[in-house]
Amino acid sequence: MMFFYEVIGILFSNLSIKSEANDSQCGIIFRILVERFFRSFKICRMKTDFDKMSYAFALSIIRTHENLKTRKLFELGGQLLRSGTAIGALYSETKYAQSRPDFISKLSIARKECNECLYWLNLLHDSDFISTEDYNQLHQNGISLLKILTTMIRTSQSKLTGSTPSNLHKT
Repeated sequence: MMFFYEVIGILFSNLSIKSEANDSQCGIIFRILVERFFRSFKICRMKTDFDKMSYAFALSIIRTHENLKTRKLFELGGQLLRSGTAIGALYSETKYAQSRPDFISKLSIARKECNECLYWLNLLHDSDFISTEDYNQLHQNGISLLKILTTMIRTSQSKLTGSTPSNLHKT
């Protein structure tokens, strides 16, 4: 945090020295710089948090798959494994999207995989192949990922079309 204050101090002193603007204009410029910094910091942190969440979710799915393999549930376990680990992999691909529509497309596919994973979790739980405790944890995390993906898609679509996120498709 000290680094942040040093950078802001340097920016502010440069504004004061190089600008012929009055104090109130420098204050406004300073406020805008601070707001932009925190906005970009928040977005970066949110992306990092989603990376960590989707990775942890994938690890939990892998452990669940291993438990299902011991019960000879290869097909259902494989479906769960593919859809549950694809979420983070697809999100990782968004970092190198070639355009905003490509970014949205990759996020949309990740959301579909997340929804499919929730379907397999429900099926495995309702057929008593996953304990209620494991199911509740996985289902809650899956729903969280789904909501975050939906929010990211809506926000990206609104930036693309210039409309507000509330006008876009809801999940």
